Amino acid sequence: MTKVKEMTKAKETKATTYVKKDLVNLLHGISEVENLKGVHFAVAVKENQTRITELLKDIEEKAVPTEEFLTLAREMQQFDMEKDRELIEAKEKENEKLVEARKEQLREVEELLEDEAELDLLKVTKMELPAEITSRQLGMIELMIK
Repeated sequence: MTKVKEMTKAKETKATTYVKKDLVNLLHGISEVENLKGVHFAVAVKENQTRITELLKDIEEKAVPTEEFLTLAREMQQFDMEKDRELIEAKEKENEKLVEARKEQLREVEELLEDEAELDLLKVTKMELPAEITSRQLGMIELMIK
């Protein structure tokens, strides 16, 4: 067994229940620290990133807007929010079903974010944290710290 695999195996914990929204926040935190140095830390960051991304696939797929909505959004970008308020409202009313369908889609995504999921995160000890990590970054990844 390679040293990295041994480290990965040694750091695994039992599955824990998380709210998916918290895992989205952790994923964002991981992207903030993924360039920091440290072998143990890097292994945990990469493995957790992979595990969380896989677990949240349903939400990512559900959040993708339809082509029709993307076309409407591109059209709406040409308007000035203050000057063209009437045009914007008219365009929204003209496409009311499409706008409502997108709102419903986003409500469903919000519901999925409140779901709980079991996940084995690789944890790092405080001693394995990179010296250059900031308190802000630390707060963003605290779910993966022992």
